[in-house]
Amino acid sequence: MPASSLPPRLRMISFGYAHGAPLGMWLVWDLRALLDDPAYVLDDLQRQRTGLDPVIAAHVLTTPGALEVAAGTVAALDLLRRRVGAGPAVIGWGCTGGKHRSVAMAEHLAVAARAAGWVVDVVHRDLHRPVLAG
Repeated sequence: MPASSLPPRLRMISFGYAHGAPLGMWLVWDLRALLDDPAYVLDDLQRQRTGLDPVIAAHVLTTPGALEVAAGTVAALDLLRRRVGAGPAVIGWGCTGGKHRSVAMAEHLAVAARAAGWVVDVVHRDLHRPVLAG
């Protein structure tokens, strides 16, 4: 099958800036400045959960600005689709610790990208790390 007929590939990487930003991303969203940190408003039990938890994901996605970031990323997918070559396009989602905002947004956009025909790989680089003291 010719490369041009293959579906475009996309890698979503969630990470915490406190642990260093990964290299090689095509587009990076710094969610520290864009979305309020849910760790400051969650109780101790919820703070230990991650953006994979539906309650935490809903909290992140209803934060003012989250849907605008999502819409901007969906729009960028069209541009990336025209530019992607043999390797995947890479979108980074960074927040402070890499457990709440970045994870929820990467998962949310992975669903949208798959619906748009992308083959998506999601990596949550810092999900295994402890929650940072806020």
